[in-house]
Amino acid sequence: MLDDAAVLHPHDVDHGAARVLAGHLAAIAFAIQVAAVLFSLVGPVPINNRTKLWTPTNLPSNWEAQERRWDLYHWIRTCGLIVAFALLVVGALR
Repeated sequence: MLDDAAVLHPHDVDHGAARVLAGHLAAIAFAIQVAAVLFSLVGPVPINNRTKLWTPTNLPSNWEAQERRWDLYHWIRTCGLIVAFALLVVGALR
């Protein structure tokens, strides 16, 4: 016969490992968010600053390339932030 000390109940499980994992996932998500801000400052923001000066009569010859580059930078940043959010969700559900 088993005594009560030998029986594990679901509420007795140590959740410390899950908390550690959640903390690591949150730290990674935070790092991604910081990287996204820094990436924005060196990628899309300079393009935004240039495009503010454009008018239909003074478009640079490479305006379409700059637009495609901005779209790529925006896509990369958005995907990174989606991953960061997913990590936070996974960590919260642990």
